[in-house]
Order: sequence, then structure tokens, then C-alpha cells
Amino acid sequence: MFETIDRIATLLGRVLLKIAGLSVVIMMIAILVQVAASRMGITTVVETPRPWPVFGDAISLNSLSDLQWYLLALVALLPAGVILLRNGHVRVDFLYSNLGQRGKTVIDVLGHLIFALPFLAFIIPDAWELAAKAFTRGEASPNGGLTDRYLPRAAIPVGFALLLFAILFETWRNLCNWRRGDD
Repeated sequence: MFETIDRIATLLGRVLLKIAGLSVVIMMIAILVQVAASRMGITTVVETPRPWPVFGDAISLNSLSDLQWYLLALVALLPAGVILLRNGHVRVDFLYSNLGQRGKTVIDVLGHLIFALPFLAFIIPDAWELAAKAFTRGEASPNGGLTDRYLPRAAIPVGFALLLFAILFETWRNLCNWRRGDD
């Protein structure tokens, strides 16, 4: 069973990391265009005859700035669960690395149960509510920024829900391995 979930997580992880990588490239382009347009005194980079999703009827310096924040939300939040599953998350390594496998498993399980799960139990429902309110209110950035503010707000609960899945899976795997003596 772990192998199947690992395969699914690996495939999903690849997709999420590609999205994050593409988001970084687009963010760098947005920064470059914003800096160049600002230097040339251009405030509206492109005007469109019809509104575009997310951008509205123009790409301005403000919308490029907002775009950077939208993309940063994707880069920071979506791959968090993947990073946890790949054991790439931050720990107090000078303590953790000196422990045996049983000690590491105890730290991982207790850390997940005491810190991560309660935090996620509080943050995910509130984050969903924030995204839903932004959607129903049609929130957009002021001063010519981006429209559809619910999109970056939705990245918060989606990213944390993926992290929750990863934490539950890792905790379950650790407990099963401990019980079998495979740790």
C-alpha cells in the first residue's frame, strides 16, 4: 500500500515542482519587465481590448507586482508536502542527525502530532473561508493590480491540505514501520 501512495505522491510531486519551477521563471520575467517598464516611466505595459482572467483589462506595474506575490504563494505553499515526503524539510539537524532511527521516528511522529496537525487543523478551515470570501466578493487588488484575488488565497488551503496529507501519510508509515520493527 505504501508503494502505491509513494508512486502517486511522486507523480504529484513532479507536477507540483514543475509548476513551482515554471512559477519562478514567470516571476523572474515579471520582475524584469516591471523593472524595465519602471525605469522607462511606463505604468501600463499592455492594454487589452477585452479583460483577461487574472489581469483584467491591462498589465500594469501594479499587476506585475501582484503577479509576483501570486506566484510566490504557489512556489512557497504547493510543494511543501512534496518536500516533507522527500525528507527535505528543515529540522534541528544537529540534534536529529545524532539520533538512531527509533529516535528520529519518535521525533517525527511527535512533531507531526503535537505541532503540525493542530496547526493545520486550525489554519486550513480559516484559509478556505478566506479564499471563499475573496471569490464571492470578487476581490481584486486596488490601484490597477490583478483581479481574482481568490486564486492566491486558494493556494493557502490547497498547499496546507497537501502538507496535511503528507504529514498523515508519513506519520502512518512511521507508526507502521515502528510496529513492525522496520525503523
